[in-house]
Amino acid sequence: MIAPELEKMAEEWGDKVVMSKIDCTTIPENKKWAMGQSVKALPTFLLFKEGKRVNDMTGAKAANLKKLIEAHM
Repeated sequence: MIAPELEKMAEEWGDKVVMSKIDCTTIPENKKWAMGQSVKALPTFLLFKEGKRVNDMTGAKAANLKKLIEAHM
């Protein structure tokens, strides 16, 4: 559901933001990483800045995610 909105955000921000997606339901290494990050529900968005986790958000509300990312740009 949120994938098209994420694509729009990625295009809008260009090189200012790196967005990546991992499958943490079927790939064991990714599942272990997600558990280590305390991901308990999907979708969960983790925000990193300069290699450090600065915030996170659970849920598929694109407007809320956009505000969260823009607050850390």
